[in-house]
Amino acid sequence: MAERFQDKNDDVIPVVTKTTPVVTENKSAFPIWLPILLVVLAIGGLGYAMTHRGQDETAAANPSRTLVESTMRPGAANAVPTSPNATTTTPETTTANTPTSGATTGGAAGTPATTTDPNVAANTPASGPGSEANPATNDPGKVVDDKEVTDIMAFGAAPDRAIFAGRNAKLTNVNVRSVVSNRGFYVGTSDKDQMLVFLDTSVIKKGTELADQVKVGQIVSVMGSLEPVPAQEVMNQQYAFKGKDYEDLKKQSVYLHAMKIQFKAP
Repeated sequence: MAERFQDKNDDVIPVVTKTTPVVTENKSAFPIWLPILLVVLAIGGLGYAMTHRGQDETAAANPSRTLVESTMRPGAANAVPTSPNATTTTPETTTANTPTSGATTGGAAGTPATTTDPNVAANTPASGPGSEANPATNDPGKVVDDKEVTDIMAFGAAPDRAIFAGRNAKLTNVNVRSVVSNRGFYVGTSDKDQMLVFLDTSVIKKGTELADQVKVGQIVSVMGSLEPVPAQEVMNQQYAFKGKDYEDLKKQSVYLHAMKIQFKAP
């Protein structure tokens, strides 16, 4: 832009001045990329939420699977399960029956027992092909009481002798009242206080009859297990025991399957 100035000599001198344009900021401008960024973030957040929601529902429906998958990841070998539904299973252990008297061990049918009692034979044959397995003791789920039966009087006084089934028994210096079969005999003091004893085949000497070994009036010590009376057919097959003798035995509910016998010297 030019301005005119007059000097003292009245000469007109043109003066050129520079005009600077003023730039005003347009405050109403909006970045075009901002809406695109917001849309991308919204889509990403929605996808993340849907993915984790599906995993949470799967974990709630099958917590055990989630626990297994977490333990199979690298570095998770020593991880401790924290799921409230996770349980730890402890292997069940079983213990063999041990008589409480401390004098004997074993005594189950078909299994030899050891003893420190001088009244009981120490030369009991070992179990094996010559030893008989009693069918009444072949039930693995059978509970055997550890309390050993040693008193023939207490046995006779019991209102229900079936409660003695499964217990070990050791009768010392008892009287032989009668011999009822080639393997069985009664010991005791009376018809009430008596117990039927059947010797295991491993105890009877080969080539001999029971009558040659056990005689009425002898004093013997026997050890074994008290077994419930099986069916008459089984008793007849194993012990040649039937008829009225079997009916009398049923009243006692149990009998002694003896793995040891000791004869007292006269």
